[in-house]
Amino acid sequence: MRQINEIKKEINIVNDRISSKKLLLFSHPKDLGLKMSIESFEKRKEDLMFELEQAYLKRDVNMKTIKFEKHYSKLDDKEFTTIRTGRKDILDEIVKIKSPETEFLAKCVNIKYVKMSNINSDLLKKDTDTKYASYAMNELRQYYPKLDWGAYVYVYYFEKE
Repeated sequence: MRQINEIKKEINIVNDRISSKKLLLFSHPKDLGLKMSIESFEKRKEDLMFELEQAYLKRDVNMKTIKFEKHYSKLDDKEFTTIRTGRKDILDEIVKIKSPETEFLAKCVNIKYVKMSNINSDLLKKDTDTKYASYAMNELRQYYPKLDWGAYVYVYYFEKE
């Protein structure tokens, strides 16, 4: 298996080639060879991303894991949050995200310590797959029974790798 940094370097090269070919495509929109070349590089990027994910998984079997008891729609997005009562030292780390339906790697890009009542309503609803903030609180209480609007929690912000 190749080193993670080698794979990342190749991904950067492939990204540069995709970008330059897409720029060329603006001036030559009917060039089928160019379109096929872009598709080929995009497929290569997918393969490299899979290889990178596998390398991360094999690199560190002790990688920190964030578990979800059920699959939330936010986990299908490139960027997502999770609200937790406990502090994890994972800022700028790549962690494994695991739900009953999926498993992938994501980087923790921010952590905020905030009072529940100060969390943006849209974030709260998105985070819990609910329509109303009060429903979101009920969802969170399934995991944190004593949680109330005056409690302080950690909001972890992730970006998929």
